[in-house]
Amino acid sequence: LRLLRLLRLVSLYKKYVVTLEQRLDANVYILSLVRTVALLVLCTHLLGCAWYYIGVEASELGYEQSWLDSVGEDGNTATGLYLLSVLLALKGLMLSPDPARNTIEVGALIFVMLFGAFAFSYIFSSVNNLVVSINMQKAAIDEKLGAVREFCRKNRCVRTLDRP
Repeated sequence: LRLLRLLRLVSLYKKYVVTLEQRLDANVYILSLVRTVALLVLCTHLLGCAWYYIGVEASELGYEQSWLDSVGEDGNTATGLYLLSVLLALKGLMLSPDPARNTIEVGALIFVMLFGAFAFSYIFSSVNNLVVSINMQKAAIDEKLGAVREFCRKNRCVRTLDRP
């Protein structure tokens, strides 16, 4: 039942994004870059929630230490725990994690680090493709302008045609 709700949420998200892109008359490349950053933020949130769940489960399964045990007085609020779990997820994504304290955290850290490596290679590839597309469009425009200049030079067009 939850999976069906999640799938419906994804379809609503796609409809909303398409409608938003049509209403905003923005550059396609900028929208693609914003979409990639939003996807990264969503993945970081989900990994932070998973990291919190792992800390809670490790304590309940009887492991002597989890990352929740090392939280001081400042992190005992819900906001503090969420921010710390997102920080741990970001550290894992950036491939500079805190040391794991039990086997569940070791497994999760391996997954997060592999996911981070794939996520950043995807982001790098997306940005590279955007730059290549922009350069190809610029080259096509320059080629067309060159053809117009050549036509004007061969046919001795008057230079005042470009002024209103």
